[in-house]
Amino acid sequence: MWRLYARLHQRLIDYSYQLCAGSNPHRHAHSSAALLVEPKSSAAWTNWWTYLYGRDLLVSPIWEKGKRTQQVYLPSGSKWRDAWSGKLFDGGQTITVNAELHQIPLFVRVGAKVKLGDPQSGVERIARDC
Repeated sequence: MWRLYARLHQRLIDYSYQLCAGSNPHRHAHSSAALLVEPKSSAAWTNWWTYLYGRDLLVSPIWEKGKRTQQVYLPSGSKWRDAWSGKLFDGGQTITVNAELHQIPLFVRVGAKVKLGDPQSGVERIARDC
């Protein structure tokens, strides 16, 4: 699993650099809780663990042992693509997604120029080794 996320981290170097180097045209924080992005949304407050990494990535860490599904609030105003399944979702709603041991719920804003590649590459080996 470490290798899978190390590869993902490597793929995000350009995106992370833009956030940190000041070439972030929208001046969004490096990361912010979804509840700070939409403070008037009670669903965002209920989903306190979900955060945006920059403007275009949404992460919803699993913090409960043994949990294999996750409630995720998707900020309004955009469509979001599940990085694992490729499914599209409208923002402004809370959805339930599968969260296998190797899959931190991760979403990309539709239209973003974030290059994640295929996060599923190497998953078969992880499933076999676990």
